[in-house]
Amino acid sequence: RGSLSQLQEHYHVIALTVPGMNVSAQLQSKRATFDRLSDWLNEFVKYKSLDAVHLVAQSVSSGICAYYASSHPDKVLSLGLLSLPQWIKTADYPRPLIFNLIHDLENTDSDAMDLYVKSNFHKMPRITKGVSAAHRHTFTKHLDQIKSTLLDLELSFIQFPVRLSIVECPVLFVYGEHDKFIGAGMKSMIQKWVPHALIHTIPDCGRIPSWEKPAVFHLLYTDFLRDIESKNYRPSSISPKAQSSTPPIE
Repeated sequence: RGSLSQLQEHYHVIALTVPGMNVSAQLQSKRATFDRLSDWLNEFVKYKSLDAVHLVAQSVSSGICAYYASSHPDKVLSLGLLSLPQWIKTADYPRPLIFNLIHDLENTDSDAMDLYVKSNFHKMPRITKGVSAAHRHTFTKHLDQIKSTLLDLELSFIQFPVRLSIVECPVLFVYGEHDKFIGAGMKSMIQKWVPHALIHTIPDCGRIPSWEKPAVFHLLYTDFLRDIESKNYRPSSISPKAQSSTPPIE
């Protein structure tokens, strides 16, 4: 929320509750795959009459944005992908997040949940007992839906490298130096799939840069946006109206 407030000083910012990513909201009669969520995002963009957008997302939600950018290049000005998790097994990372999280969730207890939350940070911020209790309640109540969503994501990631490789717009990947959900070779794999992408690592930071290092993240991301604006990048079939207006950020 702090990052959103800062960005609102210069941009039209829209924060979305994504079906499946937020277990309290689901797609009607559909599985929450990246392909279907990309279609959902496209319907939202049309509903809001948005000519073109900058997309920024955290963790697995980055997949939705990458799918959308690959399917609708005329609608996307840039991608800001924060802490995209590793889903491919490698020698230095044998237990990717998506493929093994279901087992961990089914066998967890409150201490394990606390450990999972703490693993997202390099220096753990203060989280009240009330917030922790709410997380446990949500996890217990929606466990079946969480497992179903994770299976959908597992299927979605199979085509993910192909989707990334055809993204045309400027792309910024941001990672914390101490992100525990990627292996040592993840960034080099990304660079092969998206040669024109920028990859930045924030020192002394865990998995959620916008929370743990908000000032650094904000400067990094806004510099990225300003560079795009200075180069006057536009998708191929953007309308004259969009060229004269401030692009929104999803």
